[in-house]
Amino acid sequence: MSVKEQPSVDSLLGPELEGRLDLADARIVGLLVRGFADRTLEMFQRVLADEASQDEAIEEVSRVADSLNTLFLGQALDGNVTVGPWNSPNRLGAFVQNLFGFEQPPEQCVRALLIFFATHLMRALQTNSSDWNRTVELLNHEMTDILLGRMPNQSP
Repeated sequence: MSVKEQPSVDSLLGPELEGRLDLADARIVGLLVRGFADRTLEMFQRVLADEASQDEAIEEVSRVADSLNTLFLGQALDGNVTVGPWNSPNRLGAFVQNLFGFEQPPEQCVRALLIFFATHLMRALQTNSSDWNRTVELLNHEMTDILLGRMPNQSP
């Protein structure tokens, strides 16, 4: 397996945002979650269309999850991103670990959460139901809440 460069924050947010990005801002976190969801759904759609292998999709989703884990836990900062005390393994990582009962260390729990999220996105895509867009939106909202330290469905 080759080592690939981790995706940049800008590649997940798109070109429409300029200026400093604050990980305490629900809009920014929501855009990062949506970027991850879009990339995940794109990869799984490519698998369903026989344009990529399952291994390629899993590798890409894992790569993006690793990048966001590092970002959200304040371990590798992009000079354009502001993190707060919440963005640490001892706070966000521990919160996610406790909320989901993950066995991974707190340093890997955002990654585990994102892989869990990707699994639910894949299931939503496979259902072919008419409300799969709504399901994806609800999942995006819950993920944003969790990454901001709010219990799912407890947004202001």
